[in-house]
Formats: sequence, C-alpha cells, structure tokens
Amino acid sequence: MLDYDSPLGRIFSTVANLLLLNFIFILTALPLITVGASLTALYTATINLVRQDGESPVKVYFRAWKKNFGRSTLLWLASLMVLAVMVLDALFFRRIGFPGASLLFYFSVVCIIAFLVVLTYLFPVQSTFYTTFWAAFKNAALFPLAFPVDALILSAITFVPVVLLLTHFAQLLIGFLTLYVFIGFSLQAYINAFIFDKIFKQYTGAVGGKFAVKR
Repeated sequence: MLDYDSPLGRIFSTVANLLLLNFIFILTALPLITVGASLTALYTATINLVRQDGESPVKVYFRAWKKNFGRSTLLWLASLMVLAVMVLDALFFRRIGFPGASLLFYFSVVCIIAFLVVLTYLFPVQSTFYTTFWAAFKNAALFPLAFPVDALILSAITFVPVVLLLTHFAQLLIGFLTLYVFIGFSLQAYINAFIFDKIFKQYTGAVGGKFAVKR
C-alpha cells in the first residue's frame, strides 16, 4: 500500500488534487463571466497546497469561490473592458496613417503587455489579501515593480504557452487541449503559487502595510 507520507505518496496526492482542481476550475469557469471567481478560488487552493495547510483543496476552492464571487467578478469584467479598450486603441493606431501613429501603436502594445502582467497578479492578490476594488489593481501593479525578476518568471510561465500555441497552432492544438483539459490550468497555478507564496508572506499580517492585509 502506498504511504501517503512518503515523497512518492505526496507527489501522487498533489497530482490527484491538481487533477480535481483543474476539473472544478473548468466547470466553474465555463459561464466565462465567472472566470474571475474561478481564478481567485484556484489560486487560494493552490497557495494552500504549497503551504501544506492540510485542508481539502476542493473545500478550499468552493469556499473561496463563494466568498470572492462578487468582487472577483467585478475585477474580471473591469479587466476585460480595459483590455478591450487597449486592444481597440492599438488596432486604431495600426490602421491610421498620420505621423506618429506607429509610435502610438507600439506604446499601446507596451501598455497591453504591462496590463497583462498586472492581471497575472490580480486574482492571486484577491485570493490572499483584503482589498478594495481599486486597491486590488493597485497592489497587483505594485508587486511586479517590487519584484521584477519574479514578475518576469510569472509572466513567462503564464504567457509563453499562449504564445507557443498562437505561433504553432496546428502542431500544438491537440496537445495543449489535452494538457489543459486534464491538469494544465491547475498545474500552471500551482507552479506560480510557489512564487506568489514567497512574495505574499513578506506582507501578510502587516496591518496598514504597503499592500494590504492578509485574509
């Protein structure tokens, strides 16, 4: 019988939890409007896994999903609106021909990339700290500035698979679909959770601190 306290047992247990979390994430994110709440819950559960709190990740997920549904949904919808405006601006500057349009286009692209980096932090911040709506965005923007190397690593983990899929769509589509249907979303969040936990624990419990107060 497998000893769940052994290294191999812990690996199997973690993989099983990630498979479950991935299934639940896809199920709860399918309406699309609930993606924000699902991301917040996924990061709550995976950060708990990293911290080895011992509580069932599934219970942690559903509790966090319910608790953060309203705020996370507003954050998600606001993020989509901001991103849509940025993309439309970039397309507009790309198409028009007046002097300086190219410069404005590249500036818009830089803004989009910067905002995507902020989004990488937004829902993990919501999962870990008490914040107001605007403070969540502010804190999500401050962390990459405070930890630029970690921001680069997190962005690579999050967005390199997307870039690879877009640039090699025909070759990678089936493999990516298989990976993400079974474990891709939760595995990605779990890897990121090690970095987020390292960063966030420097600020948790500091009432009135630079960022926010831990849940």
